[in-house]
Amino acid sequence: MGIVEEIPEGFSFEGTDYEYYEVSGQKIAFAAINVTEIRYKVRAPSSGEGTFMGNWIDMLGDKEGDIAATTVIVGGGGAGAIGAEITPTPTPAPTVAAVTKASRVIPFLEAGKEVGMAFKDLDVSMITVKSNKNVSNMKVIIERVERPADIPEPLGIPYTYFGIKLEGEGIESAEIGGRIEFKVDKSWISDNNIDETTVTLSRYDEKEEKWNALPTYKVGEDDTAVYFEAETPLFAIFAITGERKAEVATTPTPTPVTTLTPTIPTQSPTAQTTPTRSPTTPSPKPSGCKASFVFISLIVLLLLRKRRGERNK
Repeated sequence: MGIVEEIPEGFSFEGTDYEYYEVSGQKIAFAAINVTEIRYKVRAPSSGEGTFMGNWIDMLGDKEGDIAATTVIVGGGGAGAIGAEITPTPTPAPTVAAVTKASRVIPFLEAGKEVGMAFKDLDVSMITVKSNKNVSNMKVIIERVERPADIPEPLGIPYTYFGIKLEGEGIESAEIGGRIEFKVDKSWISDNNIDETTVTLSRYDEKEEKWNALPTYKVGEDDTAVYFEAETPLFAIFAITGERKAEVATTPTPTPVTTLTPTIPTQSPTAQTTPTRSPTTPSPKPSGCKASFVFISLIVLLLLRKRRGERNK
C-alpha cells in the first residue's frame, strides 16, 4: 500500500523512524509494508495554521481513498504537533500536557465502521469513533478543561478533565460512541500514592447529573506514563481519576523478651557401688532341749553330792 502525505506551507518535515519513505517538496510518500501506523515529525512556524492532507492507494486491491485531514493551529512559538490545536502555556506544570486543544476532520464516517485518530502532546493519545449512521465532514474537537462549578467532583482524586465535541452533517440523528486511549503521568501516580489499578475514565451525564465510570483497561506504559483505554457510548465531558493505595494497619510486633534461666549441668548418672554385706551366719542359739539337759544334770549332780554328804555323817 502507498501513502502520500502533503505538509502545509510553513511546516517542514523533521524525520521518521519508518524505513520506507521519500520526500519531495511538501509531500512525503510512504510504502506501507506490514505496519498499521506510521509516525513522522514536523516543525511548525511560530504562528499560523495549516492542514495536513493525504491519500492512500492499494494497488493489489485496486482501491484508493483519502486520509482524514488534520488541522494544526499554532498560537505561539515552538514546534506544533500533528492534529494539535495548540494553546500556548508559558510554564506548564510537569503533569500538564503542553497541548490543550486539538481537532481532527473525518471527511466521511461510514455507518458501522471505526475511524481512529492519533493525538500528540495531549492527555488523550487516540480517539476511535463509530456511528450507526453515515456522517459527512465530522470534526472531532478535544480540549482540556477545568471542572465547571455546577458539576460535582467525581469519585477519587482527579488527574485532569477534558471535553470531546463532535460537529458535522448528520451528527444530531446519529449515535456515535467509541474508545478513548489516554495516558497518566507516572510522577502523578507516585506523588499521590495512586493505586494504578483504580485509574478510571468517567463521563458526565448531563441528564442524570452524575458521573458514570467507564470500563477502563491498562494497555501499556513507557518511561514517563501509563496508558489506558476506555469505551464510551457518547462523547461529552470526561474525568481521569485514581484512588490512593489502601493503608494497611500494622500491629506492632512485640519485642521478644529473653528470660535467662540458670542452666543446671546435667551429669550422667555415675554407677555407685553399694557395698554388699556378706551374709552373716547367726550364732546358733542353744535349743531348749539342750538347756534342759544341762539343768537336769546339775540337779542330779547336786543330789549326788547331797547323798554323799549324808553318808559321810
